[in-house]
Amino acid sequence: MGAALGAALLFALGSALQHRTSSVAQITGARPGQLAEFARSVGRNPAWAVALAVEAVGFGLHAVALHEGTLVLVQPLLVMSLVFALAVRSRLDGGAIAATEIGWSMVLAAGLALFLVTATPAGATTGAADRAPAIAMSVMCAVAVVGTAVGSRYARGTLRPLLLGVGAGVAFAGTAALIKASGDVLVSNGPLALLGSWALWAALLVGCVGAVLNQLAFQAGPLAASLPAIQTVDPVLSVVLGVLVYDEQLRHSAFAIGAETAGLMATLVAAVVLSRGAAGRPASAGGQGPGFGDLRPPGAGG
Repeated sequence: MGAALGAALLFALGSALQHRTSSVAQITGARPGQLAEFARSVGRNPAWAVALAVEAVGFGLHAVALHEGTLVLVQPLLVMSLVFALAVRSRLDGGAIAATEIGWSMVLAAGLALFLVTATPAGATTGAADRAPAIAMSVMCAVAVVGTAVGSRYARGTLRPLLLGVGAGVAFAGTAALIKASGDVLVSNGPLALLGSWALWAALLVGCVGAVLNQLAFQAGPLAASLPAIQTVDPVLSVVLGVLVYDEQLRHSAFAIGAETAGLMATLVAAVVLSRGAAGRPASAGGQGPGFGDLRPPGAGG
């Protein structure tokens, strides 16, 4: 649990740094040339380098948490990054945290605690066969790619960032499941076996797809249309993958199911409210780039 919370904190800090410099490094599409130009823009920006380094450490903690824990517990814990983002944003922008944000943060923490306490797997996690995760992850990647195509070419208005946000959430959930599989290979068979494992390369591919979808979603329209989708699809789908793919057991008495549902719903509602509130924040003062507000580049739709 400590590793998961540490990862959530570092992800919040890395995202804050990226958001403040999002006008410097813009991604305009998913074509190779557009991605290469985005990579060059990122490489020329020191703040992005720092943000990527912070998130790399967070990624390492995330991998540790997934190896030691279960998807059904670790991924919902990462929603705490929204709460941590409030403190990070307040520190970077010099503003105060609103009373309503504090209240919803408490709701999120309480709902998450209720879910974690009542849903703690009753038995040890059992490993899934290679074929099942491979099929599941292939489906997740396909859904994410389809979401990109639909969001970029057909959708209009706020539907475009919403679909891209859903695609990003799906990709992030798939990446987490693949990271867990990669960690199991590393611990059981060593680094050389990991390099030859499909799970490692699939995790890198799906993770890159998720990162591209995430940036496209942020720049396709108002953040309030995409961030809530990302913050809800990822933990919910991760719970489903944990149960169906990795055979992670939840307590299933009538009381436990009711408490788990109530806790998860409270967490998700609070996450949506906090993410929409973050999206409505004005730009940072002092011309330092956008804060947690509308991250659209000039002329973006939505």
